[in-house]
Formats: sequence, C-alpha cells, structure tokens
Amino acid sequence: MMRDRVAGLLWGFFFLVLFLQTAEVRGAVTRGLGPRFFPYMISVIGMLCCLSLIAQSFRGRVTADNERHGLVIRKWRSVVPAAGVVAVSVGYSAVWQRLGFVISSLTFMVLTLLILGERRPLTIVLYASGVVLVIYLIFRTWLQVPLPRGLFM
Repeated sequence: MMRDRVAGLLWGFFFLVLFLQTAEVRGAVTRGLGPRFFPYMISVIGMLCCLSLIAQSFRGRVTADNERHGLVIRKWRSVVPAAGVVAVSVGYSAVWQRLGFVISSLTFMVLTLLILGERRPLTIVLYASGVVLVIYLIFRTWLQVPLPRGLFM
C-alpha cells in the first residue's frame, strides 16, 4: 500500500510538471482548441488517476485487487513485453523526424502489436493503419499541428 502512495505521488508530480510546462507551448488556437489541448488533457487525466491510486491505497483495495486478479508482476517473462515497448518507443522517438510521422508511426504500431502478442496479419495492418490515420487527422486537420514529413513526403 505504501508503494502505491509513493507511486501516486511521484507520477502526480510528473503530471503536475507536465501541466505547468504546457503553458510554454505556443501556437494558433482553432475552434477553441490549440496545441496545448492534448497535453493539458493528458496531465489532468493523469493527476486524477494518481489521486485515485492514492485514495484507493488508503482503503487497501489496490494491492488486494491486483493480487486477486494476478496483475502483480512476479516473473521476468511479464517484464519482457514492457521492456520491448519501451525500446521500440525510444527507437521511434529517435527516427520519427527523419522518417516522417506516417512511416515511423506505422512501424512503431506494428512492432508494438507484435511485442504484445498479436499475430493475425489483418488485425495488425487494420489496427496500425487505423490508429495512425486517426492520429494524423486529429493533429493535421483538427488541431492544425504540422507533423514531420520525412523521406517519402
């Protein structure tokens, strides 16, 4: 229970810093939304989740629920997918400016789905392309945020 409180406080501090740093983001506001909207939304949702984690830890429910549902990581094989996703995320952040948003994001999504255990090719292609298309449309059309064009665009 104490670990949940400490984790909630640390992550809450991270989301608070994100919230405060978002004020530095500049850009045009379109239809009441601008480049700050998404970081603000994520930071507020994150802080609410942290408060919920801290509140549940005082009632003792988080640890008991996690153990009952088998969500506590006890074996290394459970850590490997998480480490793989972190590695792919680091690689993605290193190449997305050079390769462009579309190609690097599609590659990221496909690799992440494979790491997480998805093996059906049609599901991988549809899910990856759908997510990338939705994100592209949100940022380019709705928020009017330019995305890296890369080699092929």
